[in-house]
Amino acid sequence: MLAAASLGAATAAQAQGAEVDAAADAPVVEEIVITAQRREESLMRVPVAISVLGGAALDKSTSSGVTDALRAVPGVSTLQSYQGGGTLVTIRGVTAGQALFNGAGTVGYYLDSVPFAAIKSAIAPDASAYDLERVEVLRGPQGTLYGASALNGVVRILTAPADPSFFGFKSRLSAATTEGGAASYRGDVSANIPVIADKLAVRATVGYAHEGGWIDTAAKDDFNSGDQWNLRLRVTAIPNDRLTIDLSGWASRGDFEGPPTGESYNFNSTSFRSPTHNRFDSLNAKISYAFDTFTVTSATSYLDYRSKSIIDFSPFAGGFPVQLSTDLGVRVFTEELSASSTGEGPLRWSVGGIYRHAKENLTQALPEFAFDLSNDNVSKSWAGFGELTYVAGPFEFTGGLRYFHDRITQESQIPIGSPSVVVPSAVAKATTPRVVATWHPTEKSSVYLSYSQGFRSGFPQTAPVLPPARPDRLHNYELGAKGTLLDGLLSFDGAIYYIDWKDVQQNITVTVEGLPFAATINGEAASGIGVDAAVAIRPMRGLTLNGSFSWNDLTTDADIVSGGVLLFSKGDRLNYSPKYTATSGFDYAFPLSDMLTGRAAASATYTSRQESVLLLNGAATAGRSDNVFLAKASLAVESREGWTASLYADNITNYRKILNPGFGDLAQYYGRARPRTFGVQLEFKY
Repeated sequence: MLAAASLGAATAAQAQGAEVDAAADAPVVEEIVITAQRREESLMRVPVAISVLGGAALDKSTSSGVTDALRAVPGVSTLQSYQGGGTLVTIRGVTAGQALFNGAGTVGYYLDSVPFAAIKSAIAPDASAYDLERVEVLRGPQGTLYGASALNGVVRILTAPADPSFFGFKSRLSAATTEGGAASYRGDVSANIPVIADKLAVRATVGYAHEGGWIDTAAKDDFNSGDQWNLRLRVTAIPNDRLTIDLSGWASRGDFEGPPTGESYNFNSTSFRSPTHNRFDSLNAKISYAFDTFTVTSATSYLDYRSKSIIDFSPFAGGFPVQLSTDLGVRVFTEELSASSTGEGPLRWSVGGIYRHAKENLTQALPEFAFDLSNDNVSKSWAGFGELTYVAGPFEFTGGLRYFHDRITQESQIPIGSPSVVVPSAVAKATTPRVVATWHPTEKSSVYLSYSQGFRSGFPQTAPVLPPARPDRLHNYELGAKGTLLDGLLSFDGAIYYIDWKDVQQNITVTVEGLPFAATINGEAASGIGVDAAVAIRPMRGLTLNGSFSWNDLTTDADIVSGGVLLFSKGDRLNYSPKYTATSGFDYAFPLSDMLTGRAAASATYTSRQESVLLLNGAATAGRSDNVFLAKASLAVESREGWTASLYADNITNYRKILNPGFGDLAQYYGRARPRTFGVQLEFKY
């Protein structure tokens, strides 16, 4: 495929799952229960580096979507792809070489039980952050339980369940103005309706957001304005104490006139319209039956994703005015059957198997050059996994294993209508282990030592003359600790780790019959140590202070050369891999009257610079972002009658530098942050 196609808030305290009762006489930290290891467990006892963004906090936040909220998680950075409007997620410096058409992502992304995983693209949707139960972010390889897409982490977006025990209703409205840009506004509403008391319930959520643009072109002001729709429906049936049936559907639509990119914070030199249209529809059926000592679960899911975009291709054509149109469609069917123990004995176990059938179609065209292509990929994969934990007093010992097999076939037409070219299948096989030793000094603390592996499939390349990209594998050695101390005064979560990433997939550009094509090579390896740390302090009633810091030294172990051109020297950082991330913030709730509570909050995130190296026209070109500092604040009045009124400010410092690099040093594609924005938000909950 063409080269350009391949280039493509919550606080840290909430990220640890800490929620404080502002009305209590002393700090009270609610126990956070998660299901990351396929059973309900206390967050503080799970021997994995996990951050949790609570649904209640996300409802109150001004984050436009999950992408924005994820920036508050230690070691996580995100960027929006120039094409497709999706999100590229980086955890601990590990990410795909480009967002689109150069291999699957390095982070597993789940909408409830639906894996959002394309065959050859790494983007994930910027899902609505309203009416979620929580977002779980697992750092480090999760290959044993989550498979090939979880090379170095998993993001699980868990929607709020339908509950047959009560009727609930909530809504929010907001409006905002951006300096030098157009107005933004949004509305969301959600209702939980019991149909049969304690047996059957329906939950529906609807949302609409208009995001005003601020980047101008010579032909149009605010050309990056857009609209997003979101609809979710969830039905839960509990016929008896053992059987639970959960059916859900999620539909999302996004239409933007252009991307938030340009040579400056408010200007893009393109002479073309650059619209992007994204949609996804997901369906999920999860059925669980509880036996006396274990639970069996079947999760059947279907994902239909579509992205259509038109971008200015002129910088790749020597300045000749030309546009590239892209139509990407992904359909994925998944069936997973698993069983997990529920007893209190010394042995805990999980076992299961999964089958996945994915189809991906890419159509691209350069009308001015009378050129087009169609590329069809099919992936059929299956895996079996198991994990066993032995409990001996305050100590736990866990061993897990997953076997994975994936066959990807490809059929291309270049140009469309010509005879199809079928390239040899790419077959990927892997066995990924996990070993953990855990010590629980107290009921609310853990110290763990672990070794785990992550795996990512290879794939056939678009240009038939190129050999398939090989799989890559990541080894992670980690020592971590987490806990809550001093009756809730202090919560902490920290880890030191070493990453050894073999056969790293990195993108380049090659010329085939005079046209630039995206290609992927396997670098020798990248490795380095790293540290994550997060802390929340509650010195007085209603006040939480929090902060986090993450550093990694993930760099290449050898030169990476393509066609005689040096792309990365030994010791260089890889594409989109920041060395540092940090967050800080506070949340203070204080009584105004018997019926009213005031709440003041502020937070800031920092991400160190990222680079994007591209082989273009036979030479390496490198673009880099600036160090990014974004801050926000809010002031709210909350009523015991269920309503809340808030004033907020985002990007308080009016950060105007480069948010993320685009395609090498082509400044037209540099990502930009929304300028300083002021808004008001009204919420009601019954």
